[in-house]
Amino acid sequence: RRAEAYDAAIARQIAKINERDPRNGAHVLDVGAGSGLLSMMAARAGAESVLACEWHGALATCARRNVAANKMSSQVTVAHADVAKLSRGHKGARHEGYNMVVVDMFDAGLTGEHVMWMLANARKNVVT
Repeated sequence: RRAEAYDAAIARQIAKINERDPRNGAHVLDVGAGSGLLSMMAARAGAESVLACEWHGALATCARRNVAANKMSSQVTVAHADVAKLSRGHKGARHEGYNMVVVDMFDAGLTGEHVMWMLANARKNVVT
C-alpha cells in the first residue's frame, strides 16, 4: 500500500508539472534513493529526468542495477553522492536544477536520518 500511495502521488505531481510547464517538464531529485524505486516510479510517470542520489555505495550500486534492469538508464541517473553536498552541474546534477523532490527516509521526527537538514541543503543548492 505504501508503494502504491507513493506511485500515485508521484504520478499526480509529475502530471501537474508537465501540464504547467510542458516545454521543460518534470525534473526529479530522489534524496536517499536506496534501491531506486521512487526514481523509477518518477521515470515511468513521465519525468524528463531523474537524479537518484544515494550516499551509501552499495545502495547506489543496487539502484544503478535496478534502473538498468528496468531499461530506465536514459531517464534516471544514479549518483553515489551526499545530497547535502550536491551542487548544480556536479555528480550528475542538472545545471538547471530540479523542480520536484521525492524522499522516503522519514522517521517519527524527521531528524533521525537528518532529513530536514538534507532537504534544506538540496533546496538551497539544486532545487528550483
